[in-house]
Amino acid sequence: MGLLTDPKQRQKIILAITKYNQLLCVLCYVGGFLWFLALAYQPLNASTYFSENALLPGLVDYQFYADSDVISYNDQLTAEMKKSDKKVPKDWIFRKFQDLGLDTYYHNFSLNYPFGMPKDKSIPGQNIYAILRAKRAASTEAVVMSVPLRLPSVTSDEQTSGGIAVMLALAKHFRKQTYWAKDILFVLTEYDEIGMQAWLDGYHQTRSEYIHSENLPATSGSIQAAINLEIPSEKFHSYNLKLEGLNGQLPNLDLSNLLVRICGKEQAKVTLNKRSDAPNLDEFEGFQHSLITMLHMMWNQASGTPTGNHGLFHRYHIEALTLQGVKETRTRRSFGVENTARLVEGVFRSLNNLLERFHQSFFFYILPSTRRYVSIGLYMPPFGVMIAASLIKISF
Repeated sequence: MGLLTDPKQRQKIILAITKYNQLLCVLCYVGGFLWFLALAYQPLNASTYFSENALLPGLVDYQFYADSDVISYNDQLTAEMKKSDKKVPKDWIFRKFQDLGLDTYYHNFSLNYPFGMPKDKSIPGQNIYAILRAKRAASTEAVVMSVPLRLPSVTSDEQTSGGIAVMLALAKHFRKQTYWAKDILFVLTEYDEIGMQAWLDGYHQTRSEYIHSENLPATSGSIQAAINLEIPSEKFHSYNLKLEGLNGQLPNLDLSNLLVRICGKEQAKVTLNKRSDAPNLDEFEGFQHSLITMLHMMWNQASGTPTGNHGLFHRYHIEALTLQGVKETRTRRSFGVENTARLVEGVFRSLNNLLERFHQSFFFYILPSTRRYVSIGLYMPPFGVMIAASLIKISF
């Protein structure tokens, strides 16, 4: 304490900082930068865990065994899409939801594109959504399953028709169950994020400058979580998690942990930014792999743009992520729509157990792998050291 209270000692410290400020700035910046990069090394980060015990991932026995249903829906939808490469069979999808006895609606919207179009012209769009009302609840809470409607002409990596088949098969299965404590909203959006933003505007009765959304004919309660599916109709080899949302927002870490845990139970390969976990995280090759994965995630956050439809839910305090089916050349084992249906059923069974909104786990984190995380308490100190270099330069 004497070193800090003695005026002569303080003067010596100030003179030393003034004399060596250039060196101190370099040391602080380089040291903080290297410290941050070192956080990708396994001993310096932590293993993920569940803070929300009510999720109980994988505890219940899955009841979806209707593989024939999801395969049939997939084949029928593929046949419908072959009729026209420039049109999504919305009417066919709408009728299928109606046949299941769900409250099914169209949602119209228009986009006034701010660049390159006259102000009096707009692009029309149309979403489809259906509501499965919980038989033993008062429609005060809901969860969302969404799929973007994409044209049949898109590449196989961007197809989402498999996700629509999974949605229809699960809607048929979920309707027969009596244990639901929350309503389930099935949402299919045109123009990906634009359609999703229009639907969210209509649901929460908000207005956007460029997207004009009609009021929704029917709604449910407060949405607690959302899972967006980007699953192709053909076989694929891994599930990729998309977490980054608008302006770098992230879902609660428990939601990511839930998907990873259930994928593990189904023995499905799960990746982050299409990068699988390194086999030996404590070795240099593993550290290098984890570092690149972590930097990929930071790059997506820095862009400020969402990586999928899920990214627009975060601003409404709704935890959401995208589950994407990815084809690989090096992996022999493959998965299909039937595997995805069982996996998504497990996710929604866990979300059904929630007693309150996600709040216990982290909202600010970086992931070097699917089962390791760097919390805000770990990555802010090196940033503080780097900022100290600027403060020294300004002050001295």
